Amino acid sequence: MADKLKIGTALLLVIAALAGFYYFNDKSLFLRAVAMIVTLAVVIAIMLQTAMGRDAWAFSQDSYTEVRKVVWPTRKEAMNTTMVVVGISVVMAIFLWMLDVFLIWGVRHLTGQGA
Repeated sequence: MADKLKIGTALLLVIAALAGFYYFNDKSLFLRAVAMIVTLAVVIAIMLQTAMGRDAWAFSQDSYTEVRKVVWPTRKEAMNTTMVVVGISVVMAIFLWMLDVFLIWGVRHLTGQGA
């Protein structure tokens, strides 16, 4: 029950921050942005006190760990792979264009429009 209350409070704070951001449209954008950032920081602090927030934080930490384990391709490997994809795409486009031209020619001759 306490978690639901915290989540509800956080949701109300977000709604109030958004409403205030647009309500005080005549005020400085910098001040409105700072107020929004502070409010979002408070909302994050509240959400981290809930089970769902702790689970989300643990998930983000695990995701970061997994991203660090990824072996990213070098620039040369990425460029080579890109060139292969572009080359195959061009070859397939030409093949499909030629197939389309042939099928149009065949249909015209079969229907008597190509004479």
